[in-house]
Amino acid sequence: MVETLHSFGLDPTWTRVDKELDYLSALDSCPDLILSDFSMPQFDARRALHLLKDRGLDIPFIVVSGCIGEDVAVQCMKDGASDYLLKDRLARLGPSVTQALERIRLQKEKKAIEERLFHETFHDALTGLPNRALFLERLERSLLRSKRDRTYVFAVLLLKLEGLSTINETLGPSASDQLTIEASQRLSMHVRSLDSVARLAGEEFLILLDDLKTATIAGRVATRIQQAVALPLIFESREIILTAGLGITASLTGYDNSENMLRDAGVALNRAALLGKGSFVMFDATMHAQAMERLKLEADLRQALERDEFKLHYQPIVSLETGHIAGFEALLR
Repeated sequence: MVETLHSFGLDPTWTRVDKELDYLSALDSCPDLILSDFSMPQFDARRALHLLKDRGLDIPFIVVSGCIGEDVAVQCMKDGASDYLLKDRLARLGPSVTQALERIRLQKEKKAIEERLFHETFHDALTGLPNRALFLERLERSLLRSKRDRTYVFAVLLLKLEGLSTINETLGPSASDQLTIEASQRLSMHVRSLDSVARLAGEEFLILLDDLKTATIAGRVATRIQQAVALPLIFESREIILTAGLGITASLTGYDNSENMLRDAGVALNRAALLGKGSFVMFDATMHAQAMERLKLEADLRQALERDEFKLHYQPIVSLETGHIAGFEALLR
């Protein structure tokens, strides 16, 4: 058979096995192709096919036999054989091998394309981190688990790199991109392998802290992350310091969906910004109520302005020394 393959321009490196243990050992090297007689001293082609299937390997398997009945050949094909040939018709061997190898090549190429598309769809192009879509998928799994297991605790951290926009405006996008990449690497280094770090957009990142003993641990992790981000970064011999503001929300608050959890992490992040750079705030339910009240107030003020419902009042300011009007205080009601 090797000579026949040579005649078709194929130059295989091959190993002959006729025992089951030797066959299993050969499978460890993941060969490109298997040519098998139907009957061997200690096992047959069907047994070899079953062992191949048990390993979960997709390797072309061609049965070559001196005499094989049609029923047996059909059964071999059902068991996973790529083809079956009679030894007196080896002219088909070259085309059969070439076709089988081409099929595997196309399958590998397709798999590589699918993996690349998956990565591009669910990962950030700049940092290589998971993106919002993949993070939300993981967050949904954590939410489902928390509903089944009341002892399971996790937290979401919404992080903003403070100072990055200034870098972009002064040193340019290249500097901003490089510092974003370095900062993302620091974030990944300071969480556990079971946690998830994702880039949301621009200056913002998301961190999923999984399976916490208590929600307060999230605060300690936030401090550790802030310290890591604040370490000097070097760009073109310049020492640059970034800070990180964080909003934290924990599963103990009780959430039905991931979007609400991200919303509240954003509310907490806004509160942290009011405290100054490098701050973090743990969300509590009163913050959402206050945010809703501010939203309602803004809407009411806008409508009142459109309807010309404001009235201007002047209140005189009287000097205590002279008793005369010294000015007016204007009030809009």
